[in-house]
Amino acid sequence: MSKATTSTQTFFSEKIFSYLNEAYNYSLLINNDDHIAEKQLVRSCKDAAWFSEYLSPETDTRIWLFRIMIKIVEDQNQENNISTDTSSTEQVT
Repeated sequence: MSKATTSTQTFFSEKIFSYLNEAYNYSLLINNDDHIAEKQLVRSCKDAAWFSEYLSPETDTRIWLFRIMIKIVEDQNQENNISTDTSSTEQVT
């Protein structure tokens, strides 16, 4: 692992760690389900880690993390609506 990669990961970890509780509470508020909130937080952290190389010292990490989480929530809601719509349609004969 290169020195640049290690410093990027350390920077990312330090910046994001302070917002994890806040992000979890946001997801819990939206979903009212701790299991879903935990899954969304984990996915948000994975996505954030994947794109951490684009994180600069000027980036507002809180807003950046929440944008990732909001996108995940929107995607999951859309998936749920599609599966609900598909299952509720009646077969016409």
